[in-house]
Amino acid sequence: MAHVVVSSTKNLQQEIQAGAHRFFADEPVQAGGEDTGPDPYSLLLSALGA
Repeated sequence: MAHVVVSSTKNLQQEIQAGAHRFFADEPVQAGGEDTGPDPYSLLLSALGA
């Protein structure tokens, strides 16, 4: 069973901890984010393709 924790950090950024891995999701600047990581839709499409 996978263990994933998602926490809101600053503005629209989310910190994602999936097992031993840590990364960020964020919205692009033009959508109000800071573009520090892929947007949630890109992460969803990546997961479907994996």
